[in-house]
Parts: sequence; structure tokens; C-alpha cells
Amino acid sequence: MTANLSTIENISAGGSILDVYQMPSDKNTENAILGAILLNYTQCVSFFSQIKEKYFSSEVNRIIFREMLFLHESGISIDVLSLSDGLKKHKKLEEIGGSYYLTTLMEAVPSAANLQYHIDIIKEKYFLREHIKIAEQIKEKALRLESSKEILAFVANSLLLSEENREVQTKIVSSGDIVKKRKEDLIERVSGTLVGTGYKSIDRYLAQGFSPDHSSVIFGRTRHGKSALKANLTVNQCRKGYSVAHITPEQGFSVEMDRLTSIISGIPLIEMLKIREWAKVENNQIISDRTETLARIREAAKEINSWNIHFHSGTVSLAEIKRFVVETKMRYGLDIVYIDLFDRIEEVSSAISNKPQVVTKAIGFLENIAVTEHVHMNYVVQSSRGAESRVDRKPQLIDLKESGSFEERTWLVFSVYREHLLKKEVPDDTIEISINKQKNGPEATIELLWNPETLTISEEIF
Repeated sequence: MTANLSTIENISAGGSILDVYQMPSDKNTENAILGAILLNYTQCVSFFSQIKEKYFSSEVNRIIFREMLFLHESGISIDVLSLSDGLKKHKKLEEIGGSYYLTTLMEAVPSAANLQYHIDIIKEKYFLREHIKIAEQIKEKALRLESSKEILAFVANSLLLSEENREVQTKIVSSGDIVKKRKEDLIERVSGTLVGTGYKSIDRYLAQGFSPDHSSVIFGRTRHGKSALKANLTVNQCRKGYSVAHITPEQGFSVEMDRLTSIISGIPLIEMLKIREWAKVENNQIISDRTETLARIREAAKEINSWNIHFHSGTVSLAEIKRFVVETKMRYGLDIVYIDLFDRIEEVSSAISNKPQVVTKAIGFLENIAVTEHVHMNYVVQSSRGAESRVDRKPQLIDLKESGSFEERTWLVFSVYREHLLKKEVPDDTIEISINKQKNGPEATIELLWNPETLTISEEIF
């Protein structure tokens, strides 16, 4: 339907777009779902967990499905007779059009073969209706001259709730298919490639690693090497041919490039940060008598440029993260997304009293992106100060609990620890990487070599 001039004038004058356009719905598909259940309840019983009353736009269809769900949960087989009796008992039969209407539903669908396809359609229509309602509320708030900050907070929270309610499609396996599905599962596990860290001493403990559809965490206190570990993992994974994205709400592109360049080239980070002391610019060229150092920086930049790597820095919201991931995946392919630091995401950083709840909703939002885009999400997180009051100050999972549901929702949790920062008499040449948690795999602590000048983490002395 195309809006004409009078339509545009009506909306501009304060009218609602809902007054002009019909809300997204597909009553024929809704009828087909209800008809399929009536036609062959036994075949449809496994799909009930995927269907919600709110997905139906028609009040009549909502009433019918509500009664179907009541019968289903009561262990009563659904057919025209049982459904009619139930609706009559609850004084709803005449409201929906009588038993004749139920018969027409069965006639509207030849079989239950396309039920999953039909469920996906009405579910998508439901979410479109929800987004339209959010847009209307935004317009009303703007017309009431509420502050832009209040409106942005409302938008973020509304989208979080909307995305969080998007159920990941249920996978159901029943008797008769178990052997076949189990074989497929084991073949995929054996033939699939472990997306690891690039460190043999760590990867030997990993069950699934940085696998798509899942998420992981790197956490620790300030200066212990969280971002350095992320940079070293990036080097290893990009050299293996994986596509990596860096989303850095706090750091910028230059900071990320400095870390990667230092690791690749072996040039101390402080030398690159103080480049103005030993180099100058002439005719848009960097000039210095330290030609070897400049050549190593140039070669590192060339190597990074050859990778499938992408950077997004500056202020970033959850909606912007989703847009960036979707576009990058579509244009270049994408395997792993690092978010450093998670606390600097706009919605999380602006939360005050209810921060753990906001974090939990944000994790749910990002998990949905991981599943729909088939990528791995890694969150770099600042741990709480709880460790500072313990005798053993090494990071523990309890240090994450105060920050939200990172420990519960993610598949893999790493922590970093440098003993030198707490005991100056200990040489600053090692870093502990702990696997604090992983689903279907062991916990472990691995000590690796650490170069504080280049931020390089390695396994070999030479």
C-alpha cells in the first residue's frame, strides 16, 4: 500500500501511521496452523512449545489457541469435538463463530506438513507489530518533548526486550530419529575444525573453543593483560584464515593497530607510542634514520591488511553492534567478534541502579546475534574488585557474578593474571591463562611466556 499526499499530511499533523497502514498479520497462515492441529494433533504435538498465543493477530484465533493449549497441557487429544466442548465450557464457542468455524479451519489446510514454515511466518509478523508499537511510543515521547537521552534509553530497553523474547528455534528429536541424529552429530564433531586459540597448551583442553553460535569471556583486573590476550588471539586466528571483528567502545583503531603491530613486529609498544621522538613527516612520508624499525612497522601493516579483519571503534550501542556484525558477515564473512570492553557498550555504561539486569539483557541480545549470524561472540570484561580482598587474588568466577550473567550464559570463560603486578619481586615474564569454565570440557590453568614490552604471549622461549 502506498501512502498518498493526504496520508503524509495526516501523519505530519500528528496522526498515527497505524491509522493509515494495517498492522502486519497473516490470518490465512494463522488459520492454517490451527487447522493443521485440528487435522492431525499427533503430528503437531511436538510444535506446541514454539507457538505462543501472542503470535496470533486475530482475537478469535487467540481464543482458539488458548483453549488448544489448555487441552494440550491437560493431556487431552485435540479434535473438533474436544475443542468445541472446551470452548463451550468456557463460554467462548459462540464468540469464535461456533463449531462451524472450527470445521472451516480444517478445510483451509490440506495437511500439517508445512507447520514449521507457517509458525515462522506468524512469529515474524508478531515481531514486526511489536516494533511498530515501539516506533509509535517513540513518536509520542518526542511530541511530549521528552529529552533525547530518555528516548534513547527507552529505545534501547525496548529493543533489548524485543530481541530477548526471540526464542532460538527449538530442535526436537524423537524416537525413530535418535540413531540418525546421533550419527550426524558425531560426524560433525569429528570432521569439524576446532576454532582454537593458536596455543597448543590451551587448545588441548578446549572442547569446542571459539565455535559459532556461542559466546565466551576474557576477564581480569586492570593491566593484567585482557586486551593483550585478545590481540594475541587475533594474530593467531587471523593467520589461520579466520575472519575477526574488533568492536572497541573504549579503544580506537590506532590503539588496536599499535598492539597488533607490536606483537607481529617485535617493536616495543612504547617506541611506537613515542614515534614523534624519532621520526618526522615530509611530503606526506614518514622519515627517520631508524629505517629498519619503519620497515618492520610497514611489513606488519601489510600483513594485517591481508587478513580478513574489521574494526569498529568509538561509542557503540547494541543496535549498532548488530548492524555492524550483520553487514560484515554478509559482505566479507565473519567467524569471531571481540567486544572490548563490554562495560563500555552504550546501554551498559549508562545503567546505574539495575546494571546486572541490563548486562543480562545485553548478553541475551548478543547471543541472538551469534545464533542468527553463525558467529562466535567474545566479551572482554573488567572483573569486580572482590579479588583484592582475598589472600589469593587470582580471578575466580565469583568475580563475574556481580556484573551480570556472564558465567551462566557463556560457554567458555578465560581469566588472565600476572603475579608481578601484586608481587614486584616476581619477574614480569609470565602470564597465567585460566579456563575457569567451559561447557563439556575441563578447567585448567596454563602459564605462558609474557613480554611486557611487546605484549606478546608465547609458548616457546626461542
